[in-house]
Amino acid sequence: MIAHSTRKNNALRPTTHLMGRSSKNARGRRTKVCLSALLCAALVFSAIPVSAFAARSQVTRSLVDGSRRGGGGVATVSIPAMPETTLLSAEPVQWEAVSAGWGHSLGVRDDGSLWAWGWNAFGQLGDGTSQRRRVLTRIGTDTDWEAVSAGGVHSLAVKADGSLWAWGDNWDGQLGDGTDESKDTPTRIGTDTDWEAVSAGGVHSLAVKDDGSLWAWGLNAFGQLGDGTDESKDTPTRIGTDTDWEAVSAGDDHSLAIKADGSLWAWGDNWEGQLGDGTDESKDTPTRIGTDTDWEAVSAGGVHSLAL
Repeated sequence: MIAHSTRKNNALRPTTHLMGRSSKNARGRRTKVCLSALLCAALVFSAIPVSAFAARSQVTRSLVDGSRRGGGGVATVSIPAMPETTLLSAEPVQWEAVSAGWGHSLGVRDDGSLWAWGWNAFGQLGDGTSQRRRVLTRIGTDTDWEAVSAGGVHSLAVKADGSLWAWGDNWDGQLGDGTDESKDTPTRIGTDTDWEAVSAGGVHSLAVKDDGSLWAWGLNAFGQLGDGTDESKDTPTRIGTDTDWEAVSAGDDHSLAIKADGSLWAWGDNWEGQLGDGTDESKDTPTRIGTDTDWEAVSAGGVHSLAL
């Protein structure tokens, strides 16, 4: 998912260049990275026991890099050591569900455990902090997670008992708990136990209950909730009265869905034609797209859409 540009903070996402590049100095000479030297360095590092890396906070590597100093300088780059806990297990790990958001990722393993990694400025990983995680991190100890969806900077999940959970940014009520306060740990939303599917968008959320009803909450400036208004909602709101919704996908500011008869539906922002109805006019209620009845899956991106 792509978060609104107003929420992007480039200072929080620095880009680090580790690859050396050849450069030309004033006399026309070129300096190049010595491949043999890099190969030797790689062999040396491969011979160091993993425990040695875990025992230190940093490993310093020197790379010959002419581009940094204009002529054969040596750049020193500090690389965090790899904790022993991040080593791959000899036993295969089975993942049941994964979801990629704007800058963070969520996953559920076959044992029902919840994992998260990536950007965490708004608590969207759910580990109780705002610290970025560059490795897969276990969230809590529960083993009954079934479905997850990573949005712009918020997260949604459903447990085996059908309960709905949310965490992360809540500026526009996209968590659905009736407030605008962000949460940095999974927080139960309401008491219902009949949630079947969820999808976290840029700053809005969609869900389907096991009776086939459609629900939405969060930002609604472009009609992406589908309730016929542009008013945001901070609690799950029933959309229409139909009970044949099967799949939903929330994009940045638009929404997609498929009904039980295989028909395709879309609503919300349509500036780039992402609704697929042949116009650039936004829609504030679910609108049928075409007449085909053989659609099986949909995915709403930032300002584009995909379907099978």
